[in-house]
Amino acid sequence: MVGMTDSVMIIDTVVISSRRTIYVTVCVMYISEHNVVRIFCFAVLLYRIYWNIERTAQFFFCILHIDAAGKAMKVRVSKQGNLLNLKVKLGFKESLDDERCDHIASVYLPGFFKLYQIKGHQLLYRGNTGTQLADRLTKKLTEYDFYLIVEQIVVATERLAEHDLPQQYLVLDTNKIYINENTKELQFLYVPVKETNSTGVLEFIASLVYLIKPAEGNTEYLTKFAYFLKSMSSYSPRLIEDYISRKDSSIVQMLSFKKDRKKMNFTEPDVKNDSESDDKTEQMEDEPTMLLAEMDEPTEYLDEPTDYLPDNEETEMIRYPTLERVSQGEVIQIDRAVFRIGKDFNSVDYTLRNNNAISGNHIDVITRGEHYFVVDLNSKNKTYINGRRIPPQCENEIFDGDSLRLANEDFVFHTYD
Repeated sequence: MVGMTDSVMIIDTVVISSRRTIYVTVCVMYISEHNVVRIFCFAVLLYRIYWNIERTAQFFFCILHIDAAGKAMKVRVSKQGNLLNLKVKLGFKESLDDERCDHIASVYLPGFFKLYQIKGHQLLYRGNTGTQLADRLTKKLTEYDFYLIVEQIVVATERLAEHDLPQQYLVLDTNKIYINENTKELQFLYVPVKETNSTGVLEFIASLVYLIKPAEGNTEYLTKFAYFLKSMSSYSPRLIEDYISRKDSSIVQMLSFKKDRKKMNFTEPDVKNDSESDDKTEQMEDEPTMLLAEMDEPTEYLDEPTDYLPDNEETEMIRYPTLERVSQGEVIQIDRAVFRIGKDFNSVDYTLRNNNAISGNHIDVITRGEHYFVVDLNSKNKTYINGRRIPPQCENEIFDGDSLRLANEDFVFHTYD
């Protein structure tokens, strides 16, 4: 790398050398009486002038090259309550893939920061609060947490494939991937820059193996996983998911369930008028749980892996509960292991409309065998069971006949006989 001091020395050397050569050449031409000598001196003079110009041009080209390299894509992060705002500034020679930008701005991609504004060479993203994955990797990780991170990377690439979005625009950099400490969910940046030189998915996953600090002190699973990755000739989501499923099937089942629910949410129509849209926009600025559709991963707030997602052979034995909405006498049929209720139709299983007190992602109702739990998702106006406010991001068991209040909306919880 050429520093400023080195640059000045190069300039001085070029100038001084050229001055001496030119001075001597002109003197010889002046005092010489032979035309041959004069012609020779004139040739030397032209060569030195050409050499000077060439060296100077090379120097300035080097400076411009360094300047362009220093202006690669930069990301600035600012916090706004429970949200992260990311400002991505493109480099000097980088240009956007406009078609891909329009696509990701108009679709719902859980697990990705939402692109909501483009200003020239700046892209503005928004997502849920979290810390850099690089910082999280400096702490000890359990085997479950490691496979959960890897599986989320695989799911992210699968979601891109579903929308025909190239993986090359996925930013695979531990300093630009964020993880929520409570839910353990990852959030990715997708920046459609034509001149990008991105890291391959397989290469990135392999690099994580060498960054992990195992909590149990057992590195055997990392060694086996590293050799498994080396045996792959190319990146294959199916092979990696099969490997993780053999180690802990609950991880793949949980994230597969979320992918299926995400597909269902695309088919639900958005029915709203202009006044409702304005009210919702104002509400979204204050409510951390409804600004983004990415918060659709409800089951990762436990410190240890759980087995509440049943195997296929046990699915028919599960008895799901119901919720009676008191204000309208409506019965809500809960039909899945993790059932989300809120106002954001893009990321919930049941949408509560016409009530601005409800958060976008308000609660999860979890069915685990014959036991049922309610988890408040950091809602703005809280959740209550039998008049008692429940803490957020914690499982609270609920029983048949209990009253459940979401903000100012009352329900009665029922189980099947």
